[in-house]
Amino acid sequence: MALALNRYLCISVIPLMTNHSHYFEDCDHRSSLLEAILHTIYRLSKCRTLTKNQLDIICDFLLTFAK
Repeated sequence: MALALNRYLCISVIPLMTNHSHYFEDCDHRSSLLEAILHTIYRLSKCRTLTKNQLDIICDFLLTFAK
């Protein structure tokens, strides 16, 4: 189950959020939600079962949101 969730997040959800990151630029009223998303993605990046491609997707996401 965890591998399927990792695959779904890394193939569908995270690239979608990365591509539309410009919508999150002025979200001061939702800062706690964005902080929770970043924390969750960071914790996901520490998972040992991720493939290199999945790690690259996660790194791209973190770099995009860190800008």
